[in-house]
Amino acid sequence: MMGCLCAKAKSGSKKIKATDSKKGPNGYSWENKEEVNPKDFIIENAKDETIVRLPGSVKGQQFIIQNCEFHED
Repeated sequence: MMGCLCAKAKSGSKKIKATDSKKGPNGYSWENKEEVNPKDFIIENAKDETIVRLPGSVKGQQFIIQNCEFHED
């Protein structure tokens, strides 16, 4: 449904202005992200070792595992 945001007011009436209520006084949430170190989310070239990440440590980030080898004896 589309409509008009501004309408002509009668003379002597106060003008009403539409505002964007999504942006708060501190800005958008994606502007306040903390910096992440990409090396914390990459495991590479690991050979015959067990590497563990604790629950919550990845925080929804993309996690890359590459060039790893494990040999069972």
